[in-house]
Amino acid sequence: MGKIDMSQEGTSMKSESIEALTREAESLKHKLEEERQKLNDVTLATVADRLETITFINIKTRKTLKGHVSKVLCSDWSPDKRHLVSCSQVKIFQQASLMCFNY
Repeated sequence: MGKIDMSQEGTSMKSESIEALTREAESLKHKLEEERQKLNDVTLATVADRLETITFINIKTRKTLKGHVSKVLCSDWSPDKRHLVSCSQVKIFQQASLMCFNY
């Protein structure tokens, strides 16, 4: 009978340990959710105040690529950086080879 009692005590201790760990995990999840809510519950002005101000960037136009008759919506470089692809409002794709430009 002694072995059965010890076995039941071990099972009981494991069960209590699992319950305690489960409660602790739930408590930590609750605290984490509270902290997330604190961070997300801010106004746009508050977020903007945290950002660093952008100073004037001195950008000079070196070459102007022509070909689109309307606004360019997006552009991207090819993986080898030799071509530039752009797309305009009239859904025309332009590809410019940049090998002929000297910088």
